[in-house]
Amino acid sequence: MAELVWWRGDRVFLDVGTSAAFPPIPGLEVAGPLTHIEALELGYVPSHLLVLGGGFVGLELAQAYRRFGSRVTVIQRGIRLMHGEDPDVAAEMQRVLIDEGIRVLVVEQFSTALGIVEVMIAPLIAARHWSAKASAVGSAMAVAMFLTTLSFLFTTPGWEPSLGGFPALSGAVGQFLLKDLVLLGASICTLGDAWSHQSDVARENLRP
Repeated sequence: MAELVWWRGDRVFLDVGTSAAFPPIPGLEVAGPLTHIEALELGYVPSHLLVLGGGFVGLELAQAYRRFGSRVTVIQRGIRLMHGEDPDVAAEMQRVLIDEGIRVLVVEQFSTALGIVEVMIAPLIAARHWSAKASAVGSAMAVAMFLTTLSFLFTTPGWEPSLGGFPALSGAVGQFLLKDLVLLGASICTLGDAWSHQSDVARENLRP
Protein backbone atom coordinates (compact mmCIF):
# COMPACT_ATOMS: atom_id res chain seq x y z
CA MET A 1 0.00 0.00 0.00
CA ALA A 2 1.40 3.41 -1.03
CA GLU A 3 2.37 5.75 1.73
CA LEU A 4 0.18 8.84 2.06
CA VAL A 5 2.24 12.04 1.99
CA TRP A 6 0.91 15.44 3.07
CA TRP A 7 2.36 18.67 1.71
CA ARG A 8 1.57 22.09 3.10
CA GLY A 9 2.17 25.54 1.65
CA ASP A 10 0.76 29.04 1.32
CA ARG A 11 0.22 28.51 -2.40
CA VAL A 12 -0.20 25.31 -4.38
CA PHE A 13 0.28 25.17 -8.16
CA LEU A 14 -1.06 22.19 -10.11
CA ASP A 15 0.70 21.80 -13.46
CA VAL A 16 -1.12 18.75 -14.76
CA GLY A 17 -1.09 19.74 -18.43
CA THR A 18 -4.00 19.93 -20.86
CA SER A 19 -5.51 17.84 -23.60
CA ALA A 20 -6.60 19.05 -27.02
CA ALA A 21 -10.32 19.32 -27.78
CA PHE A 22 -12.02 19.67 -31.15
CA PRO A 23 -14.50 22.54 -31.61
CA PRO A 24 -18.12 21.55 -32.34
CA ILE A 25 -18.02 22.30 -36.08
CA PRO A 26 -20.45 20.30 -38.28
CA GLY A 27 -18.54 17.92 -40.56
CA LEU A 28 -15.20 18.40 -38.80
CA GLU A 29 -15.09 14.86 -37.44
CA VAL A 30 -15.61 13.40 -40.93
CA ALA A 31 -12.61 15.40 -42.19
CA GLY A 32 -10.32 13.54 -39.79
CA PRO A 33 -8.85 16.46 -37.81
CA LEU A 34 -5.51 16.20 -36.02
CA THR A 35 -4.38 17.55 -32.68
CA HIS A 36 -1.08 19.41 -32.48
CA ILE A 37 0.57 16.20 -31.27
CA GLU A 38 -0.66 14.10 -34.18
CA ALA A 39 0.16 16.87 -36.66
CA LEU A 40 3.81 16.80 -35.59
CA GLU A 41 3.91 13.02 -36.08
CA LEU A 42 2.92 13.14 -39.75
CA GLY A 43 5.33 11.40 -42.08
CA TYR A 44 4.74 13.86 -44.91
CA VAL A 45 4.23 17.57 -45.52
CA PRO A 46 0.57 18.36 -46.35
CA SER A 47 -0.04 20.64 -49.31
CA HIS A 48 -2.39 22.82 -47.26
CA LEU A 49 -2.73 22.94 -43.47
CA LEU A 50 -5.76 24.55 -41.85
CA VAL A 51 -5.11 25.58 -38.23
CA LEU A 52 -8.17 26.25 -36.04
CA GLY A 53 -7.16 28.61 -33.27
CA GLY A 54 -4.73 31.48 -33.00
CA GLY A 55 -3.08 30.65 -29.68
CA PHE A 56 0.58 29.91 -29.06
CA VAL A 57 0.39 26.22 -29.97
CA GLY A 58 -1.57 26.83 -33.15
CA LEU A 59 0.78 29.57 -34.32
CA GLU A 60 3.88 27.48 -33.61
CA LEU A 61 2.38 24.67 -35.65
CA ALA A 62 1.42 27.04 -38.47
CA GLN A 63 4.87 28.56 -38.67
CA ALA A 64 6.61 25.19 -38.55
CA TYR A 65 4.59 23.71 -41.41
CA ARG A 66 4.87 26.87 -43.46
CA ARG A 67 8.64 26.57 -43.21
CA PHE A 68 8.36 22.91 -44.17
CA GLY A 69 6.68 24.07 -47.39
CA SER A 70 2.93 23.75 -46.73
CA ARG A 71 0.35 26.39 -47.53
CA VAL A 72 -1.08 27.37 -44.15
CA THR A 73 -4.29 29.12 -43.13
CA VAL A 74 -4.98 30.12 -39.52
CA ILE A 75 -8.60 30.73 -38.47
CA GLN A 76 -9.18 32.56 -35.19
CA ARG A 77 -12.69 33.02 -33.83
CA GLY A 78 -11.69 36.04 -31.69
CA ILE A 79 -10.99 39.57 -32.86
CA ARG A 80 -7.22 38.95 -33.03
CA LEU A 81 -4.54 36.32 -32.66
CA MET A 82 -3.17 35.53 -29.20
CA HIS A 83 -6.14 37.13 -27.61
CA GLY A 84 -4.60 37.09 -24.13
CA GLU A 85 -1.71 39.29 -25.22
CA ASP A 86 -1.56 43.06 -25.76
CA PRO A 87 -3.07 44.18 -29.08
CA ASP A 88 0.24 45.57 -30.36
CA VAL A 89 1.98 42.25 -29.66
CA ALA A 90 -0.78 40.32 -31.42
CA ALA A 91 -0.69 42.70 -34.39
CA GLU A 92 3.07 42.30 -34.75
CA MET A 93 2.80 38.52 -34.59
CA GLN A 94 0.12 38.57 -37.29
CA ARG A 95 2.35 40.76 -39.46
CA VAL A 96 5.24 38.31 -39.06
CA LEU A 97 3.06 35.34 -40.02
CA ILE A 98 1.62 37.12 -43.05
CA ASP A 99 5.13 38.09 -44.16
CA GLU A 100 6.03 34.40 -44.09
CA GLY A 101 3.12 33.61 -46.39
CA ILE A 102 0.62 32.36 -43.79
CA ARG A 103 -2.99 33.34 -44.40
CA VAL A 104 -4.69 34.65 -41.24
CA LEU A 105 -8.48 34.92 -40.89
CA VAL A 106 -9.89 36.62 -37.78
CA VAL A 107 -13.24 38.09 -36.79
CA GLU A 108 -11.69 41.56 -36.98
CA GLN A 109 -11.42 41.25 -40.76
CA PHE A 110 -15.07 40.27 -40.98
CA SER A 111 -16.00 43.26 -38.81
CA THR A 112 -14.01 45.58 -41.06
CA ALA A 113 -15.90 44.26 -44.09
CA LEU A 114 -19.21 44.87 -42.30
CA GLY A 115 -18.11 48.41 -41.54
CA ILE A 116 -17.42 49.05 -45.21
CA VAL A 117 -20.86 47.69 -46.11
CA GLU A 118 -22.45 49.98 -43.51
CA VAL A 119 -20.74 53.02 -45.05
CA MET A 120 -22.02 52.00 -48.48
CA ILE A 121 -25.57 51.41 -47.25
CA ALA A 122 -25.99 54.65 -45.30
CA PRO A 123 -26.11 57.00 -48.34
CA LEU A 124 -28.69 54.77 -50.00
CA ILE A 125 -31.00 55.00 -46.98
CA ALA A 126 -30.45 58.76 -46.75
CA ALA A 127 -31.46 59.20 -50.41
CA ARG A 128 -35.16 58.71 -49.66
CA HIS A 129 -36.18 62.23 -50.72
CA TRP A 130 -34.48 61.81 -54.09
CA SER A 131 -35.05 58.11 -54.75
CA ALA A 132 -37.42 56.01 -52.66
CA LYS A 133 -36.32 52.91 -54.57
CA ALA A 134 -32.63 53.44 -53.62
CA SER A 135 -33.63 54.00 -49.99
CA ALA A 136 -35.69 50.80 -50.01
CA VAL A 137 -32.75 48.84 -51.44
CA GLY A 138 -30.39 50.28 -48.82
CA SER A 139 -32.83 49.53 -46.00
CA ALA A 140 -33.30 45.94 -47.20
CA MET A 141 -29.52 45.48 -47.32
CA ALA A 142 -29.24 46.89 -43.79
CA VAL A 143 -31.90 44.49 -42.48
CA ALA A 144 -30.07 41.54 -44.03
CA MET A 145 -26.71 42.71 -42.65
CA PHE A 146 -27.92 43.21 -39.07
CA LEU A 147 -29.75 39.88 -39.10
CA THR A 148 -26.43 38.33 -40.14
CA THR A 149 -24.48 39.94 -37.29
CA LEU A 150 -27.14 39.03 -34.74
CA SER A 151 -26.98 35.40 -35.87
CA PHE A 152 -23.63 35.27 -34.06
CA LEU A 153 -25.65 35.20 -30.83
CA PHE A 154 -26.11 31.53 -31.61
CA THR A 155 -22.82 30.71 -33.31
CA THR A 156 -20.59 32.67 -30.90
CA PRO A 157 -22.51 32.75 -27.61
CA GLY A 158 -21.37 34.37 -24.39
CA TRP A 159 -21.58 37.71 -22.62
CA GLU A 160 -18.52 39.92 -22.51
CA PRO A 161 -17.67 43.07 -20.52
CA SER A 162 -18.85 46.32 -22.02
CA LEU A 163 -16.88 48.31 -24.55
CA GLY A 164 -17.43 52.05 -24.31
CA GLY A 165 -20.59 51.51 -22.31
CA PHE A 166 -22.20 49.07 -24.76
CA PRO A 167 -22.54 45.42 -23.69
CA ALA A 168 -21.20 43.04 -26.32
CA LEU A 169 -22.87 39.83 -27.39
CA SER A 170 -19.92 37.71 -28.45
CA GLY A 171 -16.95 35.68 -27.37
CA ALA A 172 -14.82 38.73 -28.24
CA VAL A 173 -15.08 42.15 -26.65
CA GLY A 174 -16.54 44.84 -28.89
CA GLN A 175 -18.02 42.58 -31.54
CA PHE A 176 -21.72 42.32 -32.47
CA LEU A 177 -22.94 44.96 -30.04
CA LEU A 178 -26.47 45.37 -28.75
CA LYS A 179 -26.68 48.45 -30.95
CA ASP A 180 -27.33 46.03 -33.82
CA LEU A 181 -30.73 45.31 -32.29
CA VAL A 182 -31.57 49.02 -32.41
CA LEU A 183 -30.18 49.41 -35.92
CA LEU A 184 -32.15 46.38 -37.11
CA GLY A 185 -35.36 47.98 -35.85
CA ALA A 186 -34.44 51.30 -37.47
CA SER A 187 -33.67 49.54 -40.76
CA ILE A 188 -37.05 47.81 -40.74
CA CYS A 189 -38.74 51.18 -40.13
CA THR A 190 -36.87 52.91 -42.95
CA LEU A 191 -37.61 49.98 -45.24
CA GLY A 192 -41.33 50.28 -44.53
CA ASP A 193 -41.23 54.06 -44.96
CA ALA A 194 -39.35 53.86 -48.25
CA TRP A 195 -41.67 51.15 -49.55
CA SER A 196 -44.73 53.22 -48.61
CA HIS A 197 -43.27 56.31 -50.27
CA GLN A 198 -42.48 54.33 -53.42
CA SER A 199 -46.06 53.03 -53.48
CA ASP A 200 -47.41 56.57 -53.16
CA VAL A 201 -45.22 57.72 -56.05
CA ALA A 202 -46.42 54.79 -58.17
CA ARG A 203 -50.08 55.62 -57.46
CA GLU A 204 -49.49 59.27 -58.36
CA ASN A 205 -47.99 58.22 -61.69
CA LEU A 206 -51.03 56.07 -62.47
CA ARG A 207 -53.49 58.92 -61.99
CA PRO A 208 -54.85 60.39 -65.24
